[in-house]
Amino acid sequence: MPSNGCAGRTKQKEINSIEIPKTYYGEGCYKAIINELKNKNCDKILIIISLSIENMDIMKELLKILDENTISYDIYKKPSGEPTIGTIGKMMHNVCHKNKADAIIAIGGGSTIDLAKIVSVINRTVSPLQTLSNIIDTKKVITEISKTTLFVLPTTGSGSEATDISIVKNNSGEKVALIDPLLLPDIVLLDPLWTLTLPQSIIASTGLDALSHAIEAHISKKKTYMTKTFSSYSINLISSNLLQSITNPNKINNREKLMIGTFYAGIADKHAGVGLIHALSYPLQDLYEIPHSIAVSLFLKFVLEEYYGDFVDHIDEDILIRCIEVINRCMNFTGYRNYLIKLRNRLNLDRMVASCLKRERLLINNPWPISKSQIKNIYKKWSEVI
Repeated sequence: MPSNGCAGRTKQKEINSIEIPKTYYGEGCYKAIINELKNKNCDKILIIISLSIENMDIMKELLKILDENTISYDIYKKPSGEPTIGTIGKMMHNVCHKNKADAIIAIGGGSTIDLAKIVSVINRTVSPLQTLSNIIDTKKVITEISKTTLFVLPTTGSGSEATDISIVKNNSGEKVALIDPLLLPDIVLLDPLWTLTLPQSIIASTGLDALSHAIEAHISKKKTYMTKTFSSYSINLISSNLLQSITNPNKINNREKLMIGTFYAGIADKHAGVGLIHALSYPLQDLYEIPHSIAVSLFLKFVLEEYYGDFVDHIDEDILIRCIEVINRCMNFTGYRNYLIKLRNRLNLDRMVASCLKRERLLINNPWPISKSQIKNIYKKWSEVI
């Protein structure tokens, strides 16, 4: 009997895929949103913005263009901080039930985008808050949900625009990661014009957070050749353009490259995941209310230096050295010292360890094993040098 060439095959190779929103990039690309809205027959829009966006000239220009094209809209100004069940409930009651939007436009940083992702999923359900509670309890979105089209105009380097992850605070005040394909934005517009008024502290801290996304995804156990392509380009783009974006804010070219770098970091994060650095940072966020990007940046350099030999096994040493130099210079712009004042004499290492261990989905991505005693030792050493 002739051989079919399959003899000896006992295991089918895993099939991977990369999912990326339709993406526009470059100066002024935000105007492409009008044709996209028209093509999708969307004439009633809900715009969710960060508080700092409202008075920007470019925001006024966008609203003018929407008016000229007879596209009606309501604007919701998101309170500062991560979305909570309470804030989402108020929004659904006061805005969404009246609006019945055909599309949602999110303009702002990571928490604004996360809120918009959630609203795009629950907006058309019969009982939005019950649906949200079910999603939080089961960590799954109901596949039968009819999602509202979501456009994203990011203004900071969170990378959330490239992921199907949304962070929300549960009723206990703990951050919960919701992960589902329906949370992935439909269209992303990476326009550096929307970043020109950002304060240096935000550019620095969110840029370092994105660099951490790229580095952690690059060494993750779930990495593939494809994800390493995105994480590698991201590390190069961020480390080469972050400092210039902070110190020379009007250099559009640097801003555009930084935006693309953070977007690539988000793609790598979505498909390979982050690990130890993010896991260590969450107790600062949950227990001491330190903003996400600041908490991550506080651990980034420390972990890179503490496990330098392990990182060199995965990342070219010259690139790693450059990253550490960039982190050193950019940290001075984050305003992190103001947060360290809040932490001094308050740190409870046992509670931090317990909180960190809850982030199992992150810790298991780390390419070398990390024990409970090692985590405590990291926190002890870190607390002695901050």
